[in-house]
Amino acid sequence: MTPISALPTFIKYFFICICSLTAFTHLLNIKPDKTKYLFNVLFSLASAGTCVFLRRNFTEISLLILAILLTFYNKVIYKQDFNISIVTSTISLGISFALFTLSIIIILPLGIIFLPEYSGDIFDSVSHL
Repeated sequence: MTPISALPTFIKYFFICICSLTAFTHLLNIKPDKTKYLFNVLFSLASAGTCVFLRRNFTEISLLILAILLTFYNKVIYKQDFNISIVTSTISLGISFALFTLSIIIILPLGIIFLPEYSGDIFDSVSHL
């Protein structure tokens, strides 16, 4: 995977982490302060980089590692019980993947309609994510 082709994967996992962390705080009705938002962005950057590395070398376990990282991060930063952290992290990760899938379903036909000359490139780009 070249650095150029790793960029869409990095962006995908960054926003999945941000969405998951936001869903986690909303599910538990937590009002994070600005430092926790900063920690969320830094953690999302680090975990997205980790996921790009894992997708390149260990494709099968990359999502499992992401889920474990999110669970422990939520446990440590938001000081929740471990069982609550596992359940809520799983639900929030599911919400973020559902929103990602919904966005692909909405955007892909629009890309094919408005950019028909790139339709093969669009399918190739989406398939490796």
